[in-house]
Amino acid sequence: MVAALGAAGVRVVLFKGAALAYTHYPAPHLRVRADTDLLVTAEDHYIEGGLGSAVAEVLAEAGSGTPLRRLAVSRVPGSAPVGTLMSAHGLDAEGIVATTQAAMGVRART
Repeated sequence: MVAALGAAGVRVVLFKGAALAYTHYPAPHLRVRADTDLLVTAEDHYIEGGLGSAVAEVLAEAGSGTPLRRLAVSRVPGSAPVGTLMSAHGLDAEGIVATTQAAMGVRART
């Protein structure tokens, strides 16, 4: 995923748990999040009540104004291999890259 976004010209920092804060910042509890350009959440279930909803609540309550794109299953999935289902809902690497680029106003490389 990170490689695919990088190849598409998008710089990425993954927020995966507290480990990132402690490996990248000397005082992680003081790290201000005001410089985040875009947050993208991706989850393999319906959008309601998931991680994206929790992130949206925190962003709204903080008044951050950080743009958020939530990717999730958008309709009742059929029966197919996992990769096919993820792709159908834009939850594969290609779909996440496309959503991120569109949100950032980046044109896809051809």
